[in-house]
Amino acid sequence: MAVCGGVRQSPINIDTNQLTFDPSLRNLTFSNIINPHSIKFLTNNGHTVSCVLEGLIEVKGGGLPHGYTAVMMHFHWGGDSLCHPGSEHTVDSVRYPMEIHLVTLKEGLTLEQAKTDPERIAVFGFFIDVTGNQWHVESWRTLTSYLLNITEKGSSVDIVQPLSISDLLGSVDLTKFYRYQGSLTTPTCDEVVVWTVFEEPIKLRRDLVSGNLT
Repeated sequence: MAVCGGVRQSPINIDTNQLTFDPSLRNLTFSNIINPHSIKFLTNNGHTVSCVLEGLIEVKGGGLPHGYTAVMMHFHWGGDSLCHPGSEHTVDSVRYPMEIHLVTLKEGLTLEQAKTDPERIAVFGFFIDVTGNQWHVESWRTLTSYLLNITEKGSSVDIVQPLSISDLLGSVDLTKFYRYQGSLTTPTCDEVVVWTVFEEPIKLRRDLVSGNLT
């Protein structure tokens, strides 16, 4: 079992001056992310909100060593304390207000089984930035409306309105991304993750990033 403090720990600062272009990665293929019932319920695990997924959401291509099935999605957002600084990853030492992690496992495996191999877990990171105008995504208003029902640790709420992963991602360019071999970002920090962090952030109104998610 790996422990925190290894040689390929996540998150990292993505230094764009040190990047190497890899033409073999090509485009990723996300299957079934338009499913309006893919998010089954939200749960408060004490330090973040997790979206438990159902349905067959698959990710292939993009230089990934396997096909992967999505199992959950969670959020890292900023607040007023050092414990919640915002996004886990940074780009050129700049931290975004929020980051989404879509966690996928090699097809047919459980999380515990996937932890035994350095390429059996693939996590996809999406930054969220704040826009100063009135632009917002109605799907995010739908999602955040459920958060008042899960203010206590261990609480959960079913998603009854149509809401897909695609709705939340909006028009983000899925062809431009950073790739590296890393770890889980919570103990025991197993170094078993193929990380894909997308370059273009999702842009939301400030009240949808900070007001409703903190």
